[in-house]
Formats: sequence, structure tokens, C-alpha cells
Amino acid sequence: MATMHGKSSQVKLTTDIIADMGEWTINATLDTAEESAFGDSWKSFLAGLASWNGTCSGSFNLADAYQLIAHNYLVAATPTGTSALLRCYLNSSQYYSGTIFMTGIRVTAVIGDVVKIAFTFQGSGALTCTL
Repeated sequence: MATMHGKSSQVKLTTDIIADMGEWTINATLDTAEESAFGDSWKSFLAGLASWNGTCSGSFNLADAYQLIAHNYLVAATPTGTSALLRCYLNSSQYYSGTIFMTGIRVTAVIGDVVKIAFTFQGSGALTCTL
């Protein structure tokens, strides 16, 4: 079995790495509409629209321009210019990508640990898989 180790993963905004990220998640879903009728013994469904979203998180690094760009997309709170191409890499050549809108940030400071930042995002359009 060809398994992978997370140490080769990374997150890119446009074409540049967001520094100090240590985790990312992609969630993809497909809406369904029930088409069952009276007398059926089993439910049946029609496929609807697909959507995707996700998160990435790591150590907050004020010196990294791409962490600050991602941070400012949301803090600006304006829809103009807030979409971006995101790529979540499994390794150097395999990744998920698509256009996203930043939907949330969480900054966490705990005594005895580094300050953390987490981003949530909503995909807009298709999620592309290069596997």
C-alpha cells in the first residue's frame, strides 16, 4: 500500500507557500434530493450539486506575507478581491485545488505554547484533484 506522511504536505495561496502551516482539511459533499414514492420499500435519490470547504492551521508568523494576505482577506470584510486560488499539497506533485473565499480565522495564544492561527474557507466552483 502506498501511504504518505504528512511532513511532505503544504498549503499554497496563489503560487506561494503559506508558512508554518501544520494541518489542512478538505471536505467535499454532494447534495441529494429524495425521489421516493408511495409504496417504495427503499428510498431513492437524485444527485444534486457538489460543494467543498476546508481549514488550514499552524503557527502564527507575522513575517510571512501569505499568512498575512490570507488573514487580511477576511479582516477586510469586503467581497472584492477576497477570492484566491488555494492548493493543499499531499506531496510535491499531488494536491487539491480550487478558488476559495476565506470564511473565518481563529488566533489562539496560550501561555507555554506558540501562537496559532487557523483559517476556514469555502470553495467556489469545482474542487480539482491532481493525484
